[in-house]
Parts: sequence; structure tokens; C-alpha cells
Amino acid sequence: MKHIILYYFSGTGNTAYVCNLLKGALEKRSVKADLVKMEEFHEPIDPAALKGVDAVCLCYPVYAFRPAALVLRFAGLLPAVQTMPMFHIKTAGGVRGLTEYASTSLSRALAKKGYRTEYDRTVTMGSNWYYAYDDRLVKQLALAAEEKAEQIAEDIISGKKRILKPNFIQTFFSWLASFGEHHMGAKQFGKSLSADENCNACGLCAKNCPQKNIRMDGARPVFGSDCLWCMRCIYACPKKAIYSKGMQFAILKNGYDLKHVLADDSITPDFVGANTRGVFKSFHQYCIDRDA
Repeated sequence: MKHIILYYFSGTGNTAYVCNLLKGALEKRSVKADLVKMEEFHEPIDPAALKGVDAVCLCYPVYAFRPAALVLRFAGLLPAVQTMPMFHIKTAGGVRGLTEYASTSLSRALAKKGYRTEYDRTVTMGSNWYYAYDDRLVKQLALAAEEKAEQIAEDIISGKKRILKPNFIQTFFSWLASFGEHHMGAKQFGKSLSADENCNACGLCAKNCPQKNIRMDGARPVFGSDCLWCMRCIYACPKKAIYSKGMQFAILKNGYDLKHVLADDSITPDFVGANTRGVFKSFHQYCIDRDA
């Protein structure tokens, strides 16, 4: 293994962070790793782009138990190949559960193009939707991701297989949840967004929207229904002017800023430990187990 392309999509920074860690871990082991944003592609990818590439890695967040719609669209743009190893590195806010199987249908679709999934893993990161994790946990998970990236790089280079095989019940409930979120939730959320009087018409939201779902109409942005629910426009707004009319519950009150949490030395990465009980108990084992 000498050359890998890491195609990635990141809404608010979690996946980009993990991808950069993985790139560093691979290059430390003398593997060339190219980071390429999925959202930059709108036309079929020239097969020549994969010339000399030994494997393709797709890195993406899990939204309602499946890849974001943009990731599915990007997969359709990949050229057919005779055969090529493929790795899926997903980010999600939970430990285990249905998010593990978010890549199942995508893997099957890409197998028809010649991409054989050989490694599939979820990296748990801070939640940027609905329920805010304590900043200490956000930092703890981000630091744990450093060890996960090292392990992933070692596994990939050594040829270790990590393939998920969901049963019918897991597949069905994953499909049911994702159908509701993508076909109803995300569209309604997009249409519910608006900007208040704090908006300064900077246009950053329209410029950065991965779906081009936002346009500027004079001094205010206008939001369409082709929304991913990625939260990028909301948390990146310099004036914190974007809100939802009817679905404000999904937006974290204090936003989500991974870079700020990592840079703040007053935030200690010690939210979960051996004595942690309740909902976060499983997070401790996840953080200390490099292979979890």
C-alpha cells in the first residue's frame, strides 16, 4: 500500500479532523494520502484520477443511520474500476448501535462498480445536533481519535479486514430511521431556517453550503429544501444569526466548535472514567480501547 485517496465530507469539522489524523498516521508510515473534498465534485470523476492509487477511503459523518445525501451523490460520480480496495471511516455522536451499519447499502452499490469494502469503522466524536456533549467529553473523544487513527492506519497497511454484516432487523430499522430523516426531516429543517436582524449579509452561509441550498436575496439569505442538516451554516455564522422556525430544538444553544474546544487549555479531557455510570458508561471503554 503506497497511495490512498481520502475522499471526505465534513459538516462542522469532526470528519475533517479525523481525516487529517488518518492522513498523518498513514504518511508517518510512508503511505501517500491525498485529502479530497467530496463536495467539490459535480461531474463524473475521470478514471485517470485513480491512476497509481492503491485504495480509496471514504470518510463521512453518519446522519440518521446513513451517509449524508451528498456522500451518496458523490459515490455515483466515482468511476467504475476493475477492482480496488475501499475503506469506510465514519464519524458519529454515539458509541456502536445502528450507526455502525450506515455504510451497508453504500458498500453494496460501490461493489457493483468494482470497489470491494475491506475495512469499515466508526469514530465517535462530539455531538453537533440536538444534544450537546460536555466540552470535556468532546475533547476526550477528539484525543481518543488520535489513537484510533493510528490503529486504523496500522490495520489498513497490514491488510486487516474489518467488515460489518448487519442482520435484517438492523438493516430495516436503519433504513426506516434514515428514510424519515432524509426525506422529511432534512427538507423541513432546511425550509425552516431563517436569519434574524443580526445578519450582516456577509454571504458566508451561501458560500459554504455544501448543497448550494442557500442564496442571498438582498440583505438576507434564503434557505431551500435541499438541506443535509449538516449544521455548517448555523455554527459558522459569525453573527449567530441563523435560527429555525419550528425545529430550533435540533440546534445546540452554544453551537459546536471543535477547534475552540481543542485550543482551550482550561477544558480537561476527563468527563468519563472508570466510575462513570449511566448513558456515558460505554464512552469510557471506547476511549481507552484503541481498537473499539
